[in-house]
Amino acid sequence: MKRKTPLTTKKPLRGGGSLRSKKPLQQRTPLASKTRLKARSKKTERAYDERRKFVEKFLADNPYCQVRWDVHCQGLSVDVHETMFRSHGGEIVGNDPTQFVATCRYCHGMIHDNPNEAHDRRFRKWSWEQ
Repeated sequence: MKRKTPLTTKKPLRGGGSLRSKKPLQQRTPLASKTRLKARSKKTERAYDERRKFVEKFLADNPYCQVRWDVHCQGLSVDVHETMFRSHGGEIVGNDPTQFVATCRYCHGMIHDNPNEAHDRRFRKWSWEQ
């Protein structure tokens, strides 16, 4: 004779009770300040305002890509590439035209993806080069 297993057990659940909570859940308020934090200081924001004007003028003066990495170059410049990164001592805005290059999006990506070749082609400087 086969023994049937019951679908429900007579033993109580671990913890000794039902799955229902005895008191309702309390709503928590999100951690939000009343005033939003500013992403940049006033001094840095002024520098970026100056940078936006510089980029607009630089791209107007150089409408075509100056890099021409390979045949996939898009032709029209949309980005300004800094030959030395700001984190390595480069300037955000400068009067030296050799520090900046007008590039299309494809060539700008290739410069960042291939740093050694970009350095050989003089589109990138290392931090120790002044």
